[in-house]
Amino acid sequence: MMKKIIYGALAMTLTFGTISCSDFLDLAPINKITENDIFGSEAGIEAYMATLYNRLPIEDFNYGSESGFNNWVSGCFVPALSCDEAIHCEWPHEIFGPATENGAWNQWWSYDNVRNVNQLIQELEQSTLFAPEKKEELLGEAYAIRAWYYFGMAKRYGGVPIIKVPQEYDESNPSALLVNRSTEEATYEFILEDLDNAIAMLPPTRSSREKYRINRYAAAALKSRAMLYAASIAKYGSYDKNGLVGFDDPSKAEKYYKEVIKAVDVVREGGYSLYRGNADKAKNYQEMFWIKGD
Repeated sequence: MMKKIIYGALAMTLTFGTISCSDFLDLAPINKITENDIFGSEAGIEAYMATLYNRLPIEDFNYGSESGFNNWVSGCFVPALSCDEAIHCEWPHEIFGPATENGAWNQWWSYDNVRNVNQLIQELEQSTLFAPEKKEELLGEAYAIRAWYYFGMAKRYGGVPIIKVPQEYDESNPSALLVNRSTEEATYEFILEDLDNAIAMLPPTRSSREKYRINRYAAAALKSRAMLYAASIAKYGSYDKNGLVGFDDPSKAEKYYKEVIKAVDVVREGGYSLYRGNADKAKNYQEMFWIKGD
């Protein structure tokens, strides 16, 4: 009888000890950020949005064929290395040759970024953190960023896979992640849809604290540029690969030229215009990069 009591007490001690240890060890990790940390607070969403801006394919003076987007090109400026004109003798072919031959430095196939912005759109649509006006503004911002991502790819590849929601891996059906390329026309239609949504949802002005964030007129300016690409490709490009490249009817260019005009009209509503410092338009194009505007 005494043995049974001892064994029972021991079993209870081990059970309570296991529960206690389990509770003690069941702690939230301090070295990881959870989805709730990001999408469960306004500050988290703002920080997440900042990372989306950081990955924009902006081909400005910080873009170089050696280091890609948003990076300062150290040493010599090397655009000639993107073709067969020149290569630094100190850079071995086995390291830099393949990049030069296949244009890898100028590529931008960034579906990790697409997934991230799709995740934000999905979370915002379900979020109750914001007033309706603020929620609409953030969604418009996300739509503009997604359009910019797709424009960066469409300029390089023509038609690309259109993915509107964050994909989830299913080990029973992994092929579901394989999305076919859409036609170039469908890709530009998707860009147009996102930018029209952005223009309708974004505020016309920003506070001084948010002056570098996309507003309605910035989205309209992006639309004018993207649709000019679409119109030019439709009118002057070649149709190939069953529409993965080019448009099947040059007359479709008219629609996109009209979209350019509509976008420019929106930009003008904000008081913006092209630089017209002198009568020589070529000189205007030169000077707009160093003459500071109002």
